[in-house]
Amino acid sequence: MPRVEINYETCLKTGQCYYLHPEIFRARDDDFPEPVKPAFDEQLREAMEDAAELCPTSSLLVANDD
Repeated sequence: MPRVEINYETCLKTGQCYYLHPEIFRARDDDFPEPVKPAFDEQLREAMEDAAELCPTSSLLVANDD
């Protein structure tokens, strides 16, 4: 199952990931994004990869939860 890793050292909290893909991300109280759950169904992989590609700081990585 795919999961998202977030590099909080490079994330600028632009919010694009949770505005464009609320089925995957939500904003924490400090406005950093976080995944809504630890891993996702395979049918959301394309949306996860889209979010990673659109991230202005390349702070998102889609990985497999093995």
